[in-house]
Amino acid sequence: MEGGDLWTVDCLAARILETPEIEGVTLMGGEPFAQARACADLCEVVKEHDLSVMVFTGYTLEELTESSDGAWARLLAAVDLLVDGRYERDRPERRRRWIGSANQKVCFLSDRYAPNDPQFEEPNSVEIRLDGRGGLQVNGWPELAARLASRAQPGGDNR
Repeated sequence: MEGGDLWTVDCLAARILETPEIEGVTLMGGEPFAQARACADLCEVVKEHDLSVMVFTGYTLEELTESSDGAWARLLAAVDLLVDGRYERDRPERRRRWIGSANQKVCFLSDRYAPNDPQFEEPNSVEIRLDGRGGLQVNGWPELAARLASRAQPGGDNR
């Protein structure tokens, strides 16, 4: 819930929409439903431009649908793929693509994707991104990401 950069929805949407050849957006890291109103605004804009929306949340689909929070309902309505459930470090997922822990499930909330789509049959993978400021982002291997983040802290192990 701390850190990061502040962006307006309009500015972030413009940046996303000017990115060539993207399929969609993924909301993760932190909890998207903690910022549901702004995330819903953003997702509605990208959906208007025929981009897909994938969201990772620590909530279950049942918790989200049972909530009376209107912003949660708006965000959920804009989602094509939802990966739900709390991340459990001691239960890493090694088989399913894009999933952090074995208890999480992929919920297909629109007809944009189907469970039998070949891209969902590929084995789990890790994505590593280097940014222009010397930073490193790791997606798909939370334990490694946490280890690297702790090493980057002052006094951390920088090996």
